[in-house]
Parts: sequence; structure tokens; C-alpha cells
Amino acid sequence: MIAITHIDVVDGDVAYTLRDEIETYIKSISDDENYLSVCVMKNEEDNVILGRTLKERLVVPIFMVSTVEGTNLGIFKSFLNLLPVNNPLSTNVNLQTEFYIHTSFNTKTSNTAVLGGTVIKGKIKKHQLLYIGPDEKGNFRQVEVVNIRCNKVTVKYAESGQNCTVEIKLGKFAL
Repeated sequence: MIAITHIDVVDGDVAYTLRDEIETYIKSISDDENYLSVCVMKNEEDNVILGRTLKERLVVPIFMVSTVEGTNLGIFKSFLNLLPVNNPLSTNVNLQTEFYIHTSFNTKTSNTAVLGGTVIKGKIKKHQLLYIGPDEKGNFRQVEVVNIRCNKVTVKYAESGQNCTVEIKLGKFAL
């Protein structure tokens, strides 16, 4: 994907000449096995068509955008949202839950803790019982999930591949 920016700053001919040069270069580096085609993205229809066939064809989309005037920014953002998610962890949703803790936060209550990390396997749900550990002796403690947040928004669950914070309840579940 190529985005030619600042099209509002240069003369129209300069931007289009640059686009033509890029298109010529892309075609020159392709061969019979890996034929690259170029698609200049002009509207939402181009997005939908290319978004559906992107995996099947080797296409380089070119966007001509202006961040000042907002020219074609909507098309560009829409295209980014159409791109397929390539998350290798998303296939781990049906496995036993595993959550890698990156950080912990202090809470005002003594019987809860907030942990930030990545769900590596499975799914974390509110009120789910999990084991945390190992501690320095190699033991695990049972904890209850009180709350889950992804991007500062409370959610019902977090799946494999997602980063989130998990508020856990300590106390009566400690082993």
C-alpha cells in the first residue's frame, strides 16, 4: 500500500507525475510469477472490490491523500479497516486460558489487583476462576476475574490475541 501525501501542497501535475512514476516502477519489478498490478484508490467501491480480492491477487493500492484538507482520508481509513487481521494468536481461542502479565496496578481495595497483559490462549470472562502464578515457591493461587477492560473500555470477555487489563479478586480464593 502506498499513500502519496500532501497532494494539496504541490501542483496537481506533480502529484500525478509521481503516481505515474511509482506505477511504472512497480510494474517494472514484477515478473511472470509475481505480477504486481496497481490500483489507484478513488472511491469506496474501489475499497470494497480490492478488499475482497486482496488475498487472491498481488495488487498495490495507491492513495492520494491530504491530511490538511482531508482529501481521500475517509477512503484510506476505510481500506485499513477492510484489511484482514493477521493475528497468529486468534487460532488459540478454544485452548485453556493463558494470560501473560506485563504489568500490575495498585488498587484502592486490598482484596483486588489489576493486571495488564495479553491473552495468549483461550478466553477470559467476568467471574471466571483462574490460577495465577507461579510464585517464588512454584505455587499457583486461584483468583476470580472481577472486571475486564480493553482500550479502557469495560468488556464482557477478552480473547486470545487481545491486550487487556484484568481486575482480579484475591482473598477467599487464595490457596
